[in-house]
Amino acid sequence: MDSFRRMQALRRELDSARTLLEEVAREGNESQRDEARKLHAAFLLKYGLDAAATPLPLAKLAYLSLSVFAQAVQIVMLFPLLVFMVIDYGRGDDPRLLGRYTGFLASCFPMGILLGTFFWGWLSDRVGRKPVLLFGLVSSAVLNVCFGLTRSYEAAVCIRILTGVTNFVVGSLRSMVAELTDDSNQAQAMSIYSMSWIVGSLLGPVFAGLLARPCVRFECAPGALFMRFPFLLPFLAISALNVLSFVCILLFVPETLAPEKRRSLASVLLRSYSFFPPGIEACAW
Repeated sequence: MDSFRRMQALRRELDSARTLLEEVAREGNESQRDEARKLHAAFLLKYGLDAAATPLPLAKLAYLSLSVFAQAVQIVMLFPLLVFMVIDYGRGDDPRLLGRYTGFLASCFPMGILLGTFFWGWLSDRVGRKPVLLFGLVSSAVLNVCFGLTRSYEAAVCIRILTGVTNFVVGSLRSMVAELTDDSNQAQAMSIYSMSWIVGSLLGPVFAGLLARPCVRFECAPGALFMRFPFLLPFLAISALNVLSFVCILLFVPETLAPEKRRSLASVLLRSYSFFPPGIEACAW
């Protein structure tokens, strides 16, 4: 008898949850609908009930996957080029130091990410994922072109560190994929994310090897752009891919951080500095 009563109570609770979900679907905004779907899925999971998986937002995931692919390519594409670039910078005269110069240049990008990741993560939790992601895509596009145009080892080191510091694309993408999905389809979405990264990591070195030093394989006029900057072409191509990702995400992917958690950039910055007068801080907030 007690089991029967518990079953009836569970049925009433499930019916109530479904009714609430339908009401929110009719009257709520997008954020409320997403939250209601996640709560409903969690409720079903708690009691071991089967529920149809929420359909994946495939179009949005495709745009985010393009950006994941671009980030993987731009990270690994440098590795087959590094030794040749260091020699081109005039640091290959001593073979005993060549590995040291090459290894240090390779470590500059992750070093920059380490320096900037906590700030960008803190900021994305306040102003939203999308602004941080878009800024990272733009900075990557610009700085990759600068990297392809440099002829100095010191400048190359500074540019790679700056590229890493301003790049929180991977962290923003992972957060957006998680927030676009719920418990019923998140594993599938993360599989697509991981697959995009793996494909980019596989194709990145090939991509770089095919495009680097085009004047070695093809005839170029004396003084041609790619004669003077032999490694520019692959960095132009990855910058174009970052720009394409920027446009697609700007136009077709919504902000995923809940509206009640978002703040304006001005209010976040003002609240971070205690030397502003309380009146100014309150107005910005």
